[in-house]
Amino acid sequence: MPANPSYQRLLALGEQQGGLTTHDLQQVLDVEQLSIHELSDILARLEHAGISVDIDAALLSPGPRTAGLG
Repeated sequence: MPANPSYQRLLALGEQQGGLTTHDLQQVLDVEQLSIHELSDILARLEHAGISVDIDAALLSPGPRTAGLG
């Protein structure tokens, strides 16, 4: 995953902003196409890298993930 361009963009954005939001994730990733496992893995890697992620819990729930799109 570290070589993934989307992950690198999120990492850089998180470092620049001091953290990430659900909106940031949705701007960089095709969240609807990711499995919950893939999304959880990305979040864990960001947290491990010291990037805090303020995420809507509905994004990690089964079913359509449209949290924060209103």
